[in-house]
Amino acid sequence: MVRTKISEIEAGAVVAWSPVGDHADVVALGSKEKGGTGFDDYGGELELYDLNITRGPDGASPSRLGSVKTPGRFGCIAWGGAGPSLDGTVVAGGMLDGTVNLWRPSGLLDGNSSDDALLSTVNLAGGGGGGVTSIGFNPHGCSSHLLAAGTSSGAVRLVDLTSPSAPSVVSPGESDAAACMAGEVTQAAWNSQVPHILASSSSSGAVVVWD
Repeated sequence: MVRTKISEIEAGAVVAWSPVGDHADVVALGSKEKGGTGFDDYGGELELYDLNITRGPDGASPSRLGSVKTPGRFGCIAWGGAGPSLDGTVVAGGMLDGTVNLWRPSGLLDGNSSDDALLSTVNLAGGGGGGVTSIGFNPHGCSSHLLAAGTSSGAVRLVDLTSPSAPSVVSPGESDAAACMAGEVTQAAWNSQVPHILASSSSSGAVVVWD
């Protein structure tokens, strides 16, 4: 099937779609590449864009809705939550410094400061070190507060966002050491039918299913 390019943003970034139906054209971009000199050479940026694609072929070009500077660059990004507006959603950025940053997307809009957007920062470096290479929100309503994360050192962790401003980190295995794969975690994916089953893959060629 032939596909037609309908929109484009020039950015070296990871991307996640808004999960809110009324904002289906909105994407979050987290920069992966160097952005300049000084702070910008090491730091990154989270941006929200409206692609305006539902307006048809004559729709407007993508428009930036808001942005915030970050002290590190992104390894991966995910956007979770539900509801009629962006207020009930969370953008999670897996950073190359081993942290997961959690933002409130509505805090990036209307020219608000970064303090209005950042909910919390979770340090996964203690789980074996390395940058965060894969994250994913649980797609089931009863478990949508759970975020799976994998690192370049092979650690697999679950971040509990019951309280997004004070998240907790747990291991899917019997211990932190048991929940560590050989090689970089390339993907962490929740089962679409059973809420508590998670699969993770690594650069070593192994796939582990956690229950």
